[in-house]
Amino acid sequence: MASPSYVIEFELFTNHHDRKVLNTKLEVGRHIYNTCLGEARKRIRAVLADKKYRSLVADKNVSGRMKRLKETERSYGYSEYQLHEWSAGCKHHFEGHLGINEVQKLATRAFKAMEKIHYRQARKVHFKSKEDDLSVENKSNATGLRLKDHHIVWGKLKLALKMKAGDEYAHLALMDQNQIRPHSQKKNPWQKALFRPACSRRLSSNET
Repeated sequence: MASPSYVIEFELFTNHHDRKVLNTKLEVGRHIYNTCLGEARKRIRAVLADKKYRSLVADKNVSGRMKRLKETERSYGYSEYQLHEWSAGCKHHFEGHLGINEVQKLATRAFKAMEKIHYRQARKVHFKSKEDDLSVENKSNATGLRLKDHHIVWGKLKLALKMKAGDEYAHLALMDQNQIRPHSQKKNPWQKALFRPACSRRLSSNET
């Protein structure tokens, strides 16, 4: 049984420099997502071009069918874990902007988008343009993008949360970071930070 979860959003106190850094990080995130999506598409196309794979898809009575399908997919590098490994190269290309956990979350998102195509739950994938909103998420609250002492910490940035004095729900939510999920064996609290822009506006040419 899944434990209760919730999402709460805060605006951040930022200056011009902070916004420039955040825009750069989001732009890097967009490039990484699109690159991972393109790589996943290339790999699944190779899988689907495999005659034995197509034969297994068509014949649902073959013994060990699902295992053999997954083995074929992995032989072409098409799995979430293999895309994670490949995405490490993207991180090194943009060193200093996103952490490995943030890059892997983007790779996971790209893989899941391609899986919808694979299983015919969608017709086509959408590569992110500069006008599209993009969120960046971390896997944990230990390193990288994280919440610490009522601030969002992301690399060298430390941005205070905007909170209303009488917002009891917000204050209780922030206190929750000291709680451990009842069924979890982990010693660290399960709390993740996710950053997304309030709107899709980017820096104009005169904001250099």
